[in-house]
Amino acid sequence: MNLDRLPYDVLFGISLFLDIEEVVQLGNTSPHLRFLIQDETLCRRLVEDCASHTLEAELAQAGETTYGTAIRRIYKRRQALSSGTPVFTSVIGSGIDLVYHQGAACWIDQHGIHTRDLHRSGHSQSLGFDFIFRYLKAVQRDCSQLRLLHYADGILTLLCNDHVSDTAYLLAIGLTPGSIPKHLMEPRIIENTNRIFVRSTKHVLFYGVHASGTTHGYNEWFIRGISLCGNIFRKFCKSQNCTIESVDSEPVQLRDFPGSDIGTTVAFKIHCGYFYALSNCSQFDVVEVDWTSFYHCIKFPILDPREKTCSVNRRIYRRQHAEGPVNDSWNGLCLQADERTNQLMIVEARTEWPIGGSSHERTFYSELLSFPESDEDVAYKDGPPGDIYSKIRSDHSKWSPDQVREPWQNHPENANANANLAHGLPPADMYILARTKFQWYNFTTRTFVDIVKDDCEFCENGRFCLRLRMGSRKPDAPDRVRSERQTPQLPLKYAPSACPSPLQRPSLTERSTDYVYTPISTWPCKKDSSQNAKSAHDIMNLDSDNLPYHGMDFQGFADERTIIYLVRPSGAGKETPGNIVCISFDGDASVPRWQAPLLREKPKLEPERVRGKQSIQCEEFKIPEARPSAYVTILEEDIPEAHELNLDQIWDEWASQPDPACIA
Repeated sequence: MNLDRLPYDVLFGISLFLDIEEVVQLGNTSPHLRFLIQDETLCRRLVEDCASHTLEAELAQAGETTYGTAIRRIYKRRQALSSGTPVFTSVIGSGIDLVYHQGAACWIDQHGIHTRDLHRSGHSQSLGFDFIFRYLKAVQRDCSQLRLLHYADGILTLLCNDHVSDTAYLLAIGLTPGSIPKHLMEPRIIENTNRIFVRSTKHVLFYGVHASGTTHGYNEWFIRGISLCGNIFRKFCKSQNCTIESVDSEPVQLRDFPGSDIGTTVAFKIHCGYFYALSNCSQFDVVEVDWTSFYHCIKFPILDPREKTCSVNRRIYRRQHAEGPVNDSWNGLCLQADERTNQLMIVEARTEWPIGGSSHERTFYSELLSFPESDEDVAYKDGPPGDIYSKIRSDHSKWSPDQVREPWQNHPENANANANLAHGLPPADMYILARTKFQWYNFTTRTFVDIVKDDCEFCENGRFCLRLRMGSRKPDAPDRVRSERQTPQLPLKYAPSACPSPLQRPSLTERSTDYVYTPISTWPCKKDSSQNAKSAHDIMNLDSDNLPYHGMDFQGFADERTIIYLVRPSGAGKETPGNIVCISFDGDASVPRWQAPLLREKPKLEPERVRGKQSIQCEEFKIPEARPSAYVTILEEDIPEAHELNLDQIWDEWASQPDPACIA
């Protein structure tokens, strides 16, 4: 029986067991099933079940948009990110420092501080130095003395370094686009600014520094809270010998919490009323006899920050040392909230030499952040049974029985590289760390994103240019529903090479077969000499005619919708502004679009790409709003017997079609 003949109630019930992407693709298969993405009741259930903690869900619940529009926006941005096809790119300004959080970008230039909402309203706000230094009369008003720390919920936190008096001041300014700015607290003198960071909400601000004051001789993190709405903290006053209410909280020392590099070995985040601290280091010093590595997690409520209220979990499994050495230079660590459940996920990138081999590979790992009620340390006192080193273990040695990772917990980059060969594409280019300026992984779309320095086909002076390098995966379909076509099914499953392992468990590459992997792609594409590719190149890179350089200073941020970075020539000095580039995967984002020329030409296709992937890539421009949108990709699986069709004919038919009612 055909699906379009099923009763509405049956199709409605079936859709509730599918993800948003599956429902949209099902609705686009037939005009009779298009109601699946037009029915407001079904769309509301899908948003509440699959993406209740997204911006689209928030806008739909507030009545600012429909649930059907929310479904389409979620689908489009996820597809754009996972396929490595940005919707548009733009230079939103120039500055010397940049922060980005919650869809808002803040930067400093020679005239002041600017902020722009990139996800919602698109409103911008600017502050002059007279307002910023209002309460710092003796400090020289110079942009080089300011350093942006954090921006969240309309609160901008920055550090002012007075080079004359050698004093650092912490400032908090209410800077919501479209509203009147105001200072939220008096400038605070910070005695120690070593690795200072800030996390904040509308009501509280927490700043941390890496300082001494411990008995073991190593620096540890000290977290202090500041209330932005009155005396909400309770702390003990020694002079009065009682507990009082205060604007400042007691300092919270993260005891036995190793790690010092934010984004590499430690991560901090405020989520659902708690402050979270995460480390992927086990000890401050090297432990000679050790078997297992764990994550170290600490959390405390933001309204009662004390060491007594801290919850600690040192037993979240990370890896076995027998899996092979780790190249710490490639480490990346962050905390991401799941769009479906809002639970915090540990996301870590590691480059390892499996089983001590000669070749290394990068893998992205995910783990649920949890705090069990009972302490399980008693279960790990002894070493592995029969291990000769168990007799000389120290008190710092850790061991845990081997824990099998689920397929969703590890994403090997080599699987995407092998997909290039399976599709008949050239091998994926691998880049050394010096050429990888930025790396990031999105848990929801299972996509990794790199910004790399690559050979530039538009420059004649031997310079490098920046490109996006991306790869993704999706859950594999059950074998019983696979098509029995004679031609190979694309994308092909990852076929790992045999690799003996002393561990009694399936290797990481074996468990990756539950997913299908897309080939690693770059954007703009290599060997693409079209005007559209050159326009994207000009936006992402500095002017090659006036700045013949080989190095660059790079500062980048990313979330599920946007990649934003500041780039300038290396060695130019901190006061030299650079371009602030925004690459968006959300077509409905409020970003000023780059005004492209009114040009619509057929793309130049490389024979090897056409033969291998059967895809067409182009830039789409619309009048009167000209924008470089996502590459339109027609995959073989979307075209019956695609190898027998004429690509030029496909493109002409696609380009001549009006905007479809369904999602393209």
